[in-house]
Amino acid sequence: GLGELLDVGTDVAADSTPIHAIAESPGLYVLAAGDLCDGLPGAIVRFREFLAECRSTFDFVIIDTPVMASGADARIVFKFADAVALVVRADQTAGPEVAGALRRLGQDGVERVFSVLNAYGSPPVRRNRWNLS
Repeated sequence: GLGELLDVGTDVAADSTPIHAIAESPGLYVLAAGDLCDGLPGAIVRFREFLAECRSTFDFVIIDTPVMASGADARIVFKFADAVALVVRADQTAGPEVAGALRRLGQDGVERVFSVLNAYGSPPVRRNRWNLS
């Protein structure tokens, strides 16, 4: 996966990575997250190189990150993105959370943000104090 690819000693050429073609969707390829890698500064450099290789190979590169609130990983990836899709779940994501995310994206220099409203019209998700999602 990507985590192993970012570890030192792995070839970053896109044709040597564990990118898998999805048979049911011709033209769609997926690279799993993999295990966590060590050495963040080196991993960032390798990620930038790998992303450049993918951009030269594929028409579009979509990176699914953890939610912004879970840590810095997503915010690091955003620095290399052409645009960011902010996914907001209807009846679950509060307005102040969205405003905070947009503010952080602006602070990080992200210029193009669009949003996806997910689960609109679905029955509300029941929340409890142990599981807020």
